[in-house]
Amino acid sequence: MSLDLTMAAARRRAEVDALVLDLEAEAVPASKVPIAARLAAEHALEVAARELGIPQPRLVWLPADLMAGAGCDDSTPSLRSDVVYVSSGLSPERVRHVVLHEARHCWQNATSRFMEPGVCERDAEAFAHRG
Repeated sequence: MSLDLTMAAARRRAEVDALVLDLEAEAVPASKVPIAARLAAEHALEVAARELGIPQPRLVWLPADLMAGAGCDDSTPSLRSDVVYVSSGLSPERVRHVVLHEARHCWQNATSRFMEPGVCERDAEAFAHRG
């Protein structure tokens, strides 16, 4: 790998890490999320980790108004393969779907599979509906 590619990858990783820190600074404490939504998320994470053969991703709840302001109703893109970001203002049913969908993106990021534009979303949706 060339030095330019290595430096570009390092810059990209630094940008992602900075964005992750910004997002996590806005996190909603789990205790502020309705218990039904938390339980739905925990169960979905367990199912996804087991079925996908990955470590259980960490869940970060983000404020619903922050999500809407960023043009994301339910979640943010999975920037890392170990974290799922979800809006704190969703119904338990929607939380379950979103967590399964985003966990599949974590798996995609970890395995570099189904990464083509359009394919990654169809694959994540299919997994969320199946789960």
